[in-house]
Formats: sequence, C-alpha cells, structure tokens
Amino acid sequence: MIRNSFSIIRGIGERLERRIWQSGIYTWDDFIRACELDFIPLDMKIRYDMELLELMKLLEDSNVRHLCRVIKRREHWRLYDVLREDALCLDIETTGLSPEAGGYVTVVGLYDCKEYISLVRGFELDSKRLKNIISNYKCLITYNGLCFDIPFLRKTFPEVFFELPHFDLSQSARRLGIKGGLKDLERHFHINRNHRLTGMNGYDAVRLWEQWKSGSEEALNLLIEYNKADTINLKKLADMIYPLLRESTGFLWTSQG
Repeated sequence: MIRNSFSIIRGIGERLERRIWQSGIYTWDDFIRACELDFIPLDMKIRYDMELLELMKLLEDSNVRHLCRVIKRREHWRLYDVLREDALCLDIETTGLSPEAGGYVTVVGLYDCKEYISLVRGFELDSKRLKNIISNYKCLITYNGLCFDIPFLRKTFPEVFFELPHFDLSQSARRLGIKGGLKDLERHFHINRNHRLTGMNGYDAVRLWEQWKSGSEEALNLLIEYNKADTINLKKLADMIYPLLRESTGFLWTSQG
C-alpha cells in the first residue's frame, strides 16, 4: 500500500489521492513519470515529485527514523505491508497512576511473531534491556500506544528511542467505525482468550501487581499471562485491520492493483 499512497504527503488529502488513482496513476513511479496533471498546479507537482523521490530513497535505505517523521502519523499504518516482518508488538501494564502521581510500569510485553518477552519491574525491566530489544525492529504495533504506552515509557525511560513507524490499532479501529477498547476489538474479530483471562481488564492487572507485592507468585504469573494475551493479539488484529484500512481508502476499486 505504501508505494500506492499519496495522502502521506502534506498537502495531499484522501480526496485528492483518490482522484490521482482515478486518473490512472497508481504508484509513486507513475506519478513522477507523469509530466503534468491538470488538477495539480505544476509548482505543486514538482514539489510532490521531490518528496516522493525522497520517500523512495528512505524506503530503499530502510531509514525508518526519518520515514516516521516525514509521513503523517495517522498514515503510518500504510507502511505495514513493507515492515510487517520487522514489526514489534508492545503492551504495558502499570500501577494505574500516572508517572507524575508516582505510578510506574510493572510489565512491558513484547512480541515479534516468533517470541513473547515479558520485562517485569524488579527483574529484567530496565532501559538498557528495553533499548536493545526495540533497536532490532522497524515498526511498533500497539493499542492506544500513541496516547498511553509510548508517552508513559518515554517518561519512565527517556533514553530509549521510540521514534519508529507506529501502527496504533486504536486509532485505526476508529477510522473503520469500530468502537471500544482492546477486548471489544478482539470480540469484534472473534479472537478468543484462555478462559482464565475472560473478563479481565486493566484494573485486574493493577490488582494482580498489588497481590504480587504482597507475596503471591500466582498473581504475577497470571499478570504476565494477561499481558501476553494483550501483546500477542495485537499482531492478529493488525493482520485483520490492515486490509480493511487499505480497502477503506478506495484503492481497490479505483485501481487495477
């Protein structure tokens, strides 16, 4: 999808993007090869050509740091088709309070389609470990991570670099008209959890951490199991939501691709 996308450029909205497709221009190469387009002023066409050439270079070089700055944040999902093999699912649990109020991260869950890793406060969770893991990936997948997980982690681990293309499933679901939290999204797509986790939510995660602090090993095990389900299901949801987002752009029915 990314090489068929034009609304990632500032100045081009989704309506103009559809008009570009409808004119028979389906890819960045098509656009650049077109000498002129009667619905885009020549000076703007030249500027867009330059921006597309820059994007092509960034994509070829896998320069994800710059890509995530150049491409509109709400359009980062369009990179998923080329970055999915290097994507990392991330989900955190906290004490329920903000960092300013003394709250902290209790568990960071990470999943790359091969292995789930839980970093637990007091054990493996530190900035060096987190930084080393994230540095191996080119894209983040979260649920509401742009508003919650990443800002919370930045305040807790300011030395860790989180500036990667970010596929936030919460924002993406809203674009598709699907409302609710992560568990609602799972139900919408018929993703089931282990019966031990049925009905659990973020408040339970806070409670389980308090029980662990009081000496319950079982509470910590259940908290990690809960986080594992949250984290692993992000990949399943991303694979289901991405084609729906792609279809919602109108590309499938206005192009030959």
